[in-house]
Amino acid sequence: MLFMEFPNFTGKKIKKTTIVANPGCYPTSIILGLAPALTKKLLDVSTIIADSASGVSGAGREPQTGSAFL
Repeated sequence: MLFMEFPNFTGKKIKKTTIVANPGCYPTSIILGLAPALTKKLLDVSTIIADSASGVSGAGREPQTGSAFL
């Protein structure tokens, strides 16, 4: 059984599995943001749309060709 690692929500269930996945930053931000409302059944899961985006800081003041993504 594959189980996503969220000790706050999964607790002892993790001990009963053979494979544990650690989600990245996108699923973590979405799950942690929605969990309280879903736990209290305040949302219909069929209405949820999660859209994530990422950017590049540039790591400096001068434009860099490698981070232009043109």
